[in-house]
Amino acid sequence: MIRDCRLRLVTVCVLGVASCSSGAPQDSVMHGFAGASAVVAADSVPGSGPRPGGSGSEPLGHDDSARARHRFENAARWSQVWDDPERDGWQEPQRVVDLLRTQPGMRVADIGAGTGYFNRYLSRAVGPEGVVYAVDVESTLVAHMRARAADEATPNVRPILGAPDDPRIPVPRLDRVLLVDVYHHIDGRVAYFRRLRRQLDERSLVVVIDWLPGQLARGPDPQHKISAEETMEEMRAAGYSVVERTDLRYQYVLVFRPQP
Repeated sequence: MIRDCRLRLVTVCVLGVASCSSGAPQDSVMHGFAGASAVVAADSVPGSGPRPGGSGSEPLGHDDSARARHRFENAARWSQVWDDPERDGWQEPQRVVDLLRTQPGMRVADIGAGTGYFNRYLSRAVGPEGVVYAVDVESTLVAHMRARAADEATPNVRPILGAPDDPRIPVPRLDRVLLVDVYHHIDGRVAYFRRLRRQLDERSLVVVIDWLPGQLARGPDPQHKISAEETMEEMRAAGYSVVERTDLRYQYVLVFRPQP
């Protein structure tokens, strides 16, 4: 397992892995972005100096570069972590799907889908006429999700190998976007979500779930987290408004809508 935080990679990870302390990354023992992971190329590492706005955006009160960097290539290993049955108790997957306000026939993207923990829940919510785009940048995880879709008989789940700065979802419009424990792994978040906004309209929703502050029983070390307030500031700069905020046991949930 690669554990050097100086790697020029950022994982969009549902489980939000990110510690370079001894032992397994702390948020790996709980979900992505990869728990849904996507690797985003980065030009700097945490502590390399401020980049206000991170990407030529309007000034922010903080740096929007990734808070953590990690690879998630071993699908078998991460499946034991992200698909641990105990996770259901604190992740509340059906509640998450309900917060998406998903309807049959919708096109939903799970960015950083990892091993596909949410896939069957999303598949059931959109029904046979809908589509779930399960995005990850780790090819091993995408292959794992293809096999999982066959095993779970969810033909409306379409695993996609995303690019560092583009989820590569091959449709002009998405109804819903989900990111679980992924947001703090994305580099240049304002620019990333401005690009994503091109595939959304005023009816679309984006749900960001990430770790609550402090040292918790699950999740990354506190220095790798991003607060709900920072997330809202960045998403406003990217052109979104906050619709709702609630909390799970270890995570905050923010629901956004693209601004007209």
